[in-house]
Amino acid sequence: MRLISFANDYVRYVLRAARSSMPGWVFSLLIVGMMYVFYLQNTEGLIVTGMTSQIHDGLYFANLVFLGVGVAAGAVTIVFPAYVYHHDGMH
Repeated sequence: MRLISFANDYVRYVLRAARSSMPGWVFSLLIVGMMYVFYLQNTEGLIVTGMTSQIHDGLYFANLVFLGVGVAAGAVTIVFPAYVYHHDGMH
């Protein structure tokens, strides 16, 4: 139920933003496409993306770890001092 509510709110937000800018439509199409590919990958497996060897699988998972964990850790490293030092200019 929360997923349906999220999707409904997202569509309303995109439609409201798309009236004022064309890149909003492009961004929303990219997001929808990425969600569809993510769904296919999780339901059909990695064969959908053409990863049938260990090299492709290794590159995929290495990038997944780098982008998922590394970028999140970088964001925490940048944002955390603003909260620790209570610096209003960094918020």
